Amino acid sequence: MKPLDKDLTHDVTRWTRNMFRDNASERTTALAETVAARAADPAWSTFTREVFGRMYGIGCKPKSEVATAHEWASKAHALCDELPEWRAMKSSAYADDVMAGIASAAVCNVIEQRLPKGALCDPDGEQETLQQLREMQGEASTASETKKIGAAVRRQEKLINTLAARAEAASDAMDAKGADIRSALRVALAEAKATSDQLGEGLVGLGAGDGTSAVERRALANRIALSASLKRMLALAGRMRISARKRQASKKSNSPQEIVSVETGGDLSRLVPSELAMIAGERTRTLAFARMLERNAVQYSLEGKDPQERGPIVVCVDESGSMEGERNECAKAVMLAMIEIAIKQKRALGVVHFSSSCVPFVLYEPHLGAPSPSVLMDHAEMFLNRGTNIEAAITSGIQLMQGKSLRRASLVLLTDAETQGDMDAALRMVALHEIDYHVVDFAPGAGMGVEKQALKAGAETWTDFDAREKTPDTKRFENLFSM
Repeated sequence: MKPLDKDLTHDVTRWTRNMFRDNASERTTALAETVAARAADPAWSTFTREVFGRMYGIGCKPKSEVATAHEWASKAHALCDELPEWRAMKSSAYADDVMAGIASAAVCNVIEQRLPKGALCDPDGEQETLQQLREMQGEASTASETKKIGAAVRRQEKLINTLAARAEAASDAMDAKGADIRSALRVALAEAKATSDQLGEGLVGLGAGDGTSAVERRALANRIALSASLKRMLALAGRMRISARKRQASKKSNSPQEIVSVETGGDLSRLVPSELAMIAGERTRTLAFARMLERNAVQYSLEGKDPQERGPIVVCVDESGSMEGERNECAKAVMLAMIEIAIKQKRALGVVHFSSSCVPFVLYEPHLGAPSPSVLMDHAEMFLNRGTNIEAAITSGIQLMQGKSLRRASLVLLTDAETQGDMDAALRMVALHEIDYHVVDFAPGAGMGVEKQALKAGAETWTDFDAREKTPDTKRFENLFSM
């Protein structure tokens, strides 16, 4: 049986084929599993590519003529078009290959379960092979050769008849099971929408927007999809980042912006001349718009001319056993929001992961550029899971401040304040080094002991945050996000 090179019902451009191939070739994606369900059937892979192309919304249009053997695919597409869930998902997945991959996998899994077993290739594609065999049979010079080729002719005829019968059965299945397919598609698409929304929130929480390649976005989405805790953490981080951004925006002046570099993105107003020239050219316009939609176009990087008003930040994140679960998820969301503030304001930032011991990092220095979303995810997933020693955390933070980039930094302590260390010693160190510090308490219902009272008394800001809230109110962080 010949490999299928042509599309079934829709013409898919090379760009979209490449996006599909990249998604389907990564073993951890839902799309890869869907294609593998009928790995020996090139027609199935082609149909899956068409569904992906339609969901992606770029470089996919209906063919003017469809072979009779591919009527099942036309009917499957038509069933999708009837559903509001399909239209809603298409709107969300437009120009986003990660979301298009999730949605097309959900759709194709429903269709695949209702198709007859075996390959669904067009029997007409095998006629050429049959004709060649018959010509060889007529030119055979010996009886044994004629007999051997005749057997091959019969096998090819049987294959063509089998493919024709199977294609007819697949078309009939789309008709007979139409109501069942619609119902299953609605459920699958609703679940895919919820999943894609969660992943979208997670990517926002990591700042994986303009400048993040499609390859990295897929890798991040795969990691997020495997962890329910990470989904919750990053969804909250996305809301935190938005809240921090709004709070910082309310303080900004209307200072002019200047070009400082180039970056990849999709902002038409900032494109470099070579990208604008591609848009002007008839042959390159489609590619240029595709690059913009994929946020891979080259554009100018702008920043305000205001001088830096604030100093560096050191974030100490409590990763003791008592912080496991919801408290840790919320603490990491606050940490990611603080990283957002530091990067936007070009303020160096260090992170101290602590429990009974400490793991310090200089995470961001303006002259070295922002850490990648993958690095941020590594920090979000880190959890030491031992005792609590706030004294050691503050000591480690002060040691980070001895470096040039973090000198005179403000300290942000994210903890439930259940410490095994000497709090008096820690506070004396803070006073000695004249450090201003901010605290987020993730155990506000645990009472206010003497040590916690002493910690609160010296804090610039103190935020109570009950991680058990189903929808945490990010407004309470306004003072912290104003630092």
